[in-house]
Amino acid sequence: MWNKTNTLGSTIGLPRLTKYLRSIIYLSSFHLSVIVGIILGDAHLRRRSKNGNTHIIFGQSFINFPYIWHVFTLLSPYCAGMPYIDFSVIKGKRHYRVIFNTRTYIIFNQIYDMFIIKGVKIVPQEIYDLLSPMALAHWIMSDGASIKNGGLLLCTDSYIISDVCKLINVLKIKYNLNCTLQFYGGLPRIYILVKDLPLLQSIVKPYMHSFSMYKLSGGKIKKEKISYV
Repeated sequence: MWNKTNTLGSTIGLPRLTKYLRSIIYLSSFHLSVIVGIILGDAHLRRRSKNGNTHIIFGQSFINFPYIWHVFTLLSPYCAGMPYIDFSVIKGKRHYRVIFNTRTYIIFNQIYDMFIIKGVKIVPQEIYDLLSPMALAHWIMSDGASIKNGGLLLCTDSYIISDVCKLINVLKIKYNLNCTLQFYGGLPRIYILVKDLPLLQSIVKPYMHSFSMYKLSGGKIKKEKISYV
């Protein structure tokens, strides 16, 4: 099912694919790493029925437009349409988000079965193999990660403690990153120690979008001029 290459072209604007075409589409290891990273962050997997197929929904605050546009261009081979803008009202104030959806594919069912149990997102047993340097970079970029007291805080609020510990073990064993389990409002988060930040930067920097580099330096969001194509 996984293919090592990154050779698929965009399918934006193409009509609905036939059942046969949707069944033979493969997922490259490149795209798999991007998808694993954003799923560990804020992306969602949706499967409408037990025997149905799965699509991915990914949204970010409008201020993060450069990053979500970057991810959209990477995953455009699996998308039918362009990103769109939605908003929610919190305490009387509108908060805008940019969202895109992939097409519904059989190949996404295996990812769904690994990451979703009874409708709840989990950390799968396969995470050691799935968490490549590129996946780690996209996890950081798509998560509410931020520099705190010199180290990196990863927001794993939606996971149970055993799943967060599973992620900590992978970061330690696979990447030699020393982490601690911390709680904010009773919810578990991962803190990568200050002394290991240079090592983390060396691992993920080749895969980081320039817009998101502030997450590794403690700086503020860099406002970029947005060009539409």
